[in-house]
Amino acid sequence: KKMETTNSAKQNLNIGNVHELSTYELRQEITRRGVDVEQAIQGAINYDSLLKFMVQLLVKDQEEIQKEKHEKEIEAVEETLQERLLRQKEERKRAAIERSHNRQKDANYFSQKKDANVMVQRDPDEKPATEDSETESDTSHNDSMNKQSRFKIHVR
Repeated sequence: KKMETTNSAKQNLNIGNVHELSTYELRQEITRRGVDVEQAIQGAINYDSLLKFMVQLLVKDQEEIQKEKHEKEIEAVEETLQERLLRQKEERKRAAIERSHNRQKDANYFSQKKDANVMVQRDPDEKPATEDSETESDTSHNDSMNKQSRFKIHVR
């Protein structure tokens, strides 16, 4: 049974079950990960030093997994942002095409737009119909004053 436990522990090795390994199994696992035990561990090589080093390796592995997971989440968010922007663009394009088709179906649309543009061009030249009578009398008074001053200039 102990052999089965250690085999399953090697497969699912984590910080929670690393203490179940023997000194030999810890050394084998560290070697399997490509680390030279004699160079990696300073001082005496014993259960405590091997366990401490293995925990450090497992913490590094866990941090790398967390980092990769975080990067994947960020990529997923970016992809959803790109997908949302693409969807909005397609909706705007679809709405513009629909408006274009509606304009083409209406035979009077272009003539109405042309008439509206002609009306807009005429408005700045013409006096607005909303002026007060006082404003009109003021402009006529100013006109008469200008005529009198011109007349005086010509008389002299």
